[in-house]
Amino acid sequence: MNNILEPAGAVTSFVIDSPPRSHDRPKTSTKEKKAQRKKAAASAQEDSDLYAENLSLTSVQLVRTGDVTYESSYDILSRFKTVDYAFKFKAPTAYRKSDLPPTKQTIAPESITRMLRPDHLKACTRKVVAMQKKWKGLKESDAVVDIPGIGVYSMDTVSAMNQWNVAMETLKLAQKALTWVHTIDFTLSMPTKFRVAMQTDLPSKIRAIRVQSSKAEILDLVRSVYAYSDTKDFGVGTVKRRQRRRLQVFYDQLELRDSHHVTGTDHRAHCGVLRHTYP
Repeated sequence: MNNILEPAGAVTSFVIDSPPRSHDRPKTSTKEKKAQRKKAAASAQEDSDLYAENLSLTSVQLVRTGDVTYESSYDILSRFKTVDYAFKFKAPTAYRKSDLPPTKQTIAPESITRMLRPDHLKACTRKVVAMQKKWKGLKESDAVVDIPGIGVYSMDTVSAMNQWNVAMETLKLAQKALTWVHTIDFTLSMPTKFRVAMQTDLPSKIRAIRVQSSKAEILDLVRSVYAYSDTKDFGVGTVKRRQRRRLQVFYDQLELRDSHHVTGTDHRAHCGVLRHTYP
């Protein structure tokens, strides 16, 4: 008979604890993982469709010309979307082109189908400006930015993305203006003071507004239309009168810009008067 001697004070039972969970990486549920995979697949398909149609950042650079209008550019520019980060945006690093490590390559515009957000583009510009203070005489065209998780962009790429963001802001307002115009009911009876004629050529005038022109400023009127359209605060009758009156001012401004040059100051003054002309 074999006798097994146990060491004095030995623990004869024990429990295996689960390993500690990382606080930096919270547990993701199966449902969340499935949603993330579905979202990634949809984004990849969108990018693939753009490549198949030969659309890229080079297509966006057409906004630099002076003849881009809602009519000529909305269908193309609205196809592009901003980068949907699956991680926190990290500060970029600015390099002189000559100092860029050989392991890093600048991404060609033809390979880019997603745009950075305005605040992230500003972060890139700030880094380059700071570097230019260190290297006196350094041209912006001789600088690049390395964005963690994305890649290396030239400043020409950053500039094109900025222009896309500005253009899309104008085009979205034009889209809202077209929607707004179609919601105005000209069949309702109105007091003479608020009666305006239906301008049948207004939609075509909106579509013809050049993105980079003083006329684009007029679309700011559309912002105030949405800001002051709450019937709960003003009543249905008041809102409809305001809508009709704003439509007339909007049309008059377009006509004014067609007839002669109007400065941004004149436009802002007119809008300031407009905001105080309602009962």
